[in-house]
Amino acid sequence: MEFNDAILKIRDVLNDTESLRWSDAELGLYINEAQRRYALVSKEFIATSTITATATSIINMPVDFISFVRFVDINNKDIPCLSWIDLNYNYNPLFISDTDGDLLAVCFDYESWNKMRTYPNKTSGIIGTLTYSRFPADNTIEAKYTLPLIYYATAKAYLRDGTEYVTKAFEYLAKFNNELFGNINYEKNLRYIGNPVYGETF
Repeated sequence: MEFNDAILKIRDVLNDTESLRWSDAELGLYINEAQRRYALVSKEFIATSTITATATSIINMPVDFISFVRFVDINNKDIPCLSWIDLNYNYNPLFISDTDGDLLAVCFDYESWNKMRTYPNKTSGIIGTLTYSRFPADNTIEAKYTLPLIYYATAKAYLRDGTEYVTKAFEYLAKFNNELFGNINYEKNLRYIGNPVYGETF
């Protein structure tokens, strides 16, 4: 489904085909918000990025970063993602200053959610390739399942339109959640039976 087609579909549901109550720009914002929520739950959108060390050992993630999926170093070796607590207790309490040896782990929860550290710290050169779940681009439809987006944007439009439509808004929010989680669980069951996704948990 194209982005403009989604707007037209929402207008049909809202009975606002003449754009008298909601602008295309407003409905577009609701679709973008819906798809970002979809991405947070489904982890459907995947990207890769070449990671280069910095002098501070703190590496900013891409702007569309949501969460870690996989890290492969320059020798094509899988590198685990560990909590700073694991690094502190199981490796080295001074892990933030350790620079000796081969890359053993990457860490995302020491600085903030969108910054990465390596252990041991690497301060120059290309470290490896990060695979991560990402947010979709605005004003495009990337989601495999589009019906949840329609439900969510419809709910947001009703919420904006006043207390008279609160019941309808929550009805469509419930449809959004049911459709979204139903499809995600269905996909996970298929992958679990046939070909589980790397790093996925249930």
